[in-house]
Amino acid sequence: MLPVEMLIQVFSHLDMRSLAAASRVCHRFLSAVLRGCVWRGRTLSWDDEGLAAGRSVNTLLTILRLAPCLDAVNLRHVPAALGGQGSPLLCGRLRDIRSLRVSDHELCTDNIARVLRRFGGTLQHLDLKLKMYYMTERMVLELWESVNQMRRLRSLRLAGYLPCRLTYTFPERALPDQTLIALDLHDFETDHAVTMLSLIMAHSSTIAKLTMPDSLSEDEVRRALDTLRVAEDVDMTVGGHIAHLNGLPIKRLTLRHKDEACSARFLEHVNECSALAGVQELTVCWSDGDLRDAVLSSLARHCGDLRVLRLRNMCDDKAPALIHTVREFSQIRELDLNKFYPMDVQFVDEIAVGALPALTRMYLRDILIGVPHADASACDASPCYEHHFDRLSAHRRDLSYVFHDFPQCWHRRSTISQTLSCYCAVCLDFYGYMMAHYNGGQLPGVWT
Repeated sequence: MLPVEMLIQVFSHLDMRSLAAASRVCHRFLSAVLRGCVWRGRTLSWDDEGLAAGRSVNTLLTILRLAPCLDAVNLRHVPAALGGQGSPLLCGRLRDIRSLRVSDHELCTDNIARVLRRFGGTLQHLDLKLKMYYMTERMVLELWESVNQMRRLRSLRLAGYLPCRLTYTFPERALPDQTLIALDLHDFETDHAVTMLSLIMAHSSTIAKLTMPDSLSEDEVRRALDTLRVAEDVDMTVGGHIAHLNGLPIKRLTLRHKDEACSARFLEHVNECSALAGVQELTVCWSDGDLRDAVLSSLARHCGDLRVLRLRNMCDDKAPALIHTVREFSQIRELDLNKFYPMDVQFVDEIAVGALPALTRMYLRDILIGVPHADASACDASPCYEHHFDRLSAHRRDLSYVFHDFPQCWHRRSTISQTLSCYCAVCLDFYGYMMAHYNGGQLPGVWT
């Protein structure tokens, strides 16, 4: 018969579902399973696909009753048994969680404040998606007070909507050992702007990474920036508040397009922003607007130490002009393109022949370039998706391409004018993927 110490060593290599089953074998197995070292470092996740994947609700509840500690708990659309007053989250042995991510109406509405109070002594990372239409003022007040009392909190993300417009002011003096480093409020509703600003001000001396919502006015963003002391990573909208970054050790900056008026005010004040000279990583998210290229050009002039450029949601018909604008960032070493439609062939060709001489890595995420052709012999003159990069790699052997999220839409399908008949290996892989993912399996007529 194996001693408990050896059982613990064996059980530490089992998954949590197997641990739940082992706990029902005998008392010796249960005693070993209940040891904290068996559970330390594990992540428990549940979403609306849990049942579809064959995972039992009873197994989930058993794990929460058995585990004394978990590294992370991620809950999305949890079963009703987990949201009630007798939830294992509140009544089980679990006391130690380092990271908690919750996106569930019932659990958030009824018990989220109690959950945070229970684990507030150990939680370091909290991510709440709050769409709680039935929360009373008392529940909202308890929620904010629970967040304020979390002693070890390091990162906080709040998203969603709180119907109650109760204003809560976080005290200026945080708990002695509380060091909030990262705060993400991007998707939080504007009704609680005063509460959000007080949260930022309460931790202004420790916040190193801040993401602000689009709903804040330029004046509110200015007030938030003026309180920060050590922020190195700021994510905010484009606007006239850009000069209020001065005095901060900014290394990473994300700018999101809001409207043309804000972009015009940005151009008026960008020359006053000396903090841009120290930015090493720049992300620009832009969906539409005539001032995009002007904003990018101004950033290219002021971000002299820039090494990484990320462009997001550049989905319009102004790609040719964007080519010349991106070439102004001649010092960058990494270029990351995400949701870039249409990516003109000329853009990549110019990069390949040295338009960005310092570039060593190019990330391509959910982009579309070129068009699959009808004749394999046309590859050299008009290469399709992957043929482009095979050819370009021969020109720039020092430039590596990293692909993420192969395009799942056929953005330029209107350019196909004939039935596709190229059967080379690359094109067959491309067609196979598109046939499996394009428009729910409904293919354009030219593909049949």
